[in-house]
Amino acid sequence: MERRIEIKLTHLIYELEKIDEDTLGIKVIWMDERFRSMGDEEKEYVDNFRPFVVRSFFQPELFLDPDYNFNIYLRGDDREEDFRQVFIDLSSKEKRDIYFDLIPKVLEDWDKNWEGWN
Repeated sequence: MERRIEIKLTHLIYELEKIDEDTLGIKVIWMDERFRSMGDEEKEYVDNFRPFVVRSFFQPELFLDPDYNFNIYLRGDDREEDFRQVFIDLSSKEKRDIYFDLIPKVLEDWDKNWEGWN
């Protein structure tokens, strides 16, 4: 079982890591500038994997919102924080493993289908 994986997509290179029993971390290594937020201009992709939402706004972040959407914030407005590892504490090892398996599928879908690539 891998604890850290590096994934290379057409528009994103990132690392996903199982930190401890219930924590995941993600770190953007490179991302296509077309999805990066510039100031107040938020970019978003939600089409195929609800309740997952892929966004770029202020800085990288992983969190569950009040509507139970799993938010993956990628790079923000080009600050040093864009390339730091961010974490989410989940309630169990099982949930951590489920999200560890799903996040690459969500980001692959975003990589292929976000309308801004066209």
